[in-house]
Amino acid sequence: MNLQRVMAMVMVTLCGGALAIMSGRWVAPAMLWAVGLVGLGGWWTLSLRRTLRLILRLLLALAFAAFSQWANEDPTGSLVVSALSMIYVTPLYFLTLMVLELFLRQKGALPSTIVLYATIIMIFAGGLALERGVVSYLESGRLFLALSLALAGSAMMYLSAARRRVASSRPVGARNAAAAATLVVALLAAAGASELVGRYKKEIYEKLTLWAALIRGNPQMGFDEESRLRSMTNIRMYNAAEVALRVQSAEAPGYLRGRAYVLFDKLHSTWTNPQDWRTLWPWPQRVDGVEPPGDIWNLFWVRRGPQGSWRQLTVHPAAVHTSAVFMPLETTMAVVATQRLREDSAETLSATDMLDDSQYVLYRPMNASPGAPPAPLASRVRSDCLSLPGDLDQRVRDESLRVLNGCRSTGEAIRRIERYFQANFQYHLGVSIPSGEDPLGYFLSEKPPAHCEMFASAAAIMLRCHGVPTRYVTGFVASERNPYGEYWIARNADAHAWVEAWDDQRGWVLVEATPPAGVPGSQQHSSLGYFWDLLGFHLARLLAIVRLEGIKGLLIWLADMLVRLLAALVRGKGLAVVIVLVTVAAWRVLARRRKQQTAGWRHARTELGAMLASADRRVRRLGLRRRGDETLAQFVRRLERAAEQIPAHKVRQAALARWAVGWYRLYQKARYSGAASSDEVQILRSQIPGWFSAVRP
Repeated sequence: MNLQRVMAMVMVTLCGGALAIMSGRWVAPAMLWAVGLVGLGGWWTLSLRRTLRLILRLLLALAFAAFSQWANEDPTGSLVVSALSMIYVTPLYFLTLMVLELFLRQKGALPSTIVLYATIIMIFAGGLALERGVVSYLESGRLFLALSLALAGSAMMYLSAARRRVASSRPVGARNAAAAATLVVALLAAAGASELVGRYKKEIYEKLTLWAALIRGNPQMGFDEESRLRSMTNIRMYNAAEVALRVQSAEAPGYLRGRAYVLFDKLHSTWTNPQDWRTLWPWPQRVDGVEPPGDIWNLFWVRRGPQGSWRQLTVHPAAVHTSAVFMPLETTMAVVATQRLREDSAETLSATDMLDDSQYVLYRPMNASPGAPPAPLASRVRSDCLSLPGDLDQRVRDESLRVLNGCRSTGEAIRRIERYFQANFQYHLGVSIPSGEDPLGYFLSEKPPAHCEMFASAAAIMLRCHGVPTRYVTGFVASERNPYGEYWIARNADAHAWVEAWDDQRGWVLVEATPPAGVPGSQQHSSLGYFWDLLGFHLARLLAIVRLEGIKGLLIWLADMLVRLLAALVRGKGLAVVIVLVTVAAWRVLARRRKQQTAGWRHARTELGAMLASADRRVRRLGLRRRGDETLAQFVRRLERAAEQIPAHKVRQAALARWAVGWYRLYQKARYSGAASSDEVQILRSQIPGWFSAVRP
């Protein structure tokens, strides 16, 4: 047993102890320490090639990734890997690699990568310490500092004990000093990184959950049969600037509900619906004030209401791929390219056979009648919308009683709930809830910053505790307008969750419990970005309508674009775009005409170049080569001087020089005095054969 193996075991002990103390978990570090103690003597070793060692490390990484999913401490129960479990499992993986090196047969000393593994473990251990508050309780991290210094000392002794037979021009003392300096710098960097891990734990959590959601696919999972409490957060983090919906409307569409849910599963923190869908069939008759649908579009009554004038919205899905039909709460009719619609108990629509990017038109009354109260809520729907989890945390009931005590009407309860959350809470795209805590109970008692799903879920359950039926709703808030296309945009960043509460006097009422900082609002982008989005919008419309109606759809699209162009000209908008297009077209016409006029000259110039290259090759027989920095006139003068120096008995060389001087002068005149005429090109072409025949022996 040599000193290096002993120091390696000391580092395993320090790293395992730091991980156990900072995380509060002792079982896994203790088991790994015991296994390392068995391998300390080196009596049981395994000989593996470098490739097999790499494969073994990869298999261990996969195993620990699976273990991190099993050890997921995300209190929302989402299908993504929580940051806390990753921060704990990652150092366990590197501690396993340290122990594994004690069982692998080495050619010489143990590898120096053990020190790197130990450094990584201490980085994550510091992050766990800050997460659990250990550092603050231990007088500014004295324990963590002591462990780090002990690890630094043992690592230096480990490197000093390594007997490597590597030739070096530097003495052993210098190498050890350099290794020690490098180690000190690395440990200082590790200490800073540990603090950053703890300080930015929320950001790490967001990124890890987003990556896991993308790996699992379906970033729009908040609009499926169920919705988890981080679904909208994942959508908002997934390419936030990407356009999800485009809406053509005379006014801002506002809240567009995609799905609504009535049943809350506390164990998995999931909202679902009873499986009692009903089918909506097309309405065969015409409706006053509604344009008749086309051949493949059908009109569906969503709910009966007052007829007369309508407000129309045309929704164009873009990056959101779901069967949900996004619509305002007051929607009465829908025109969709499908043969049937499905409606759930929360009155949200689904079109399973609707093509992606296919538009649909929604109608809602222009003026809602304030007189007659709505029809009573069905008893089964009321029961579902009042249901509470059987093991609801008592803190939720107590907070609901405290906030809503004395409310005499549903409207007053709604106003109190909205003021309560907006005045006492802060918004954050993520929430930190300790392991084992009830999410809603901890959220209401400790009031940590949270995302819109937490506010909507807590508001819905608190209103139910007061006897108000509620629904949990996910969708988009569209308030951004494209000034060029005159349509409204809902991006991924505009994904949102809110509540709908039932008022016996007004029907379903929208409840916004999220603080203003978390409610999507109108954001302005660059003019170039809006113009580019306009082009993408019309291209998507073209592709969708051609897929639906073929050539007829293409003609409809062209007619619509012509009408839009004329309307833009009449209103004076879009004129700059038209001017640019006309200018480009005129430039193209003039360029083509000039191209036709100069085609002959370009052809002549091309032929002249070929003849010049041929002449240069022949002149090389005289031992003369035209230099790159030499003009044609300079070369001709040099050629004249060379011709004068050719002896009289060298007839062929003298004739070649004279013909070359004459030909180059003629070429220079034709090439640089303006556009060469066809006659000049013909003369140059005709002289080359005569020249060659004249100098031929």
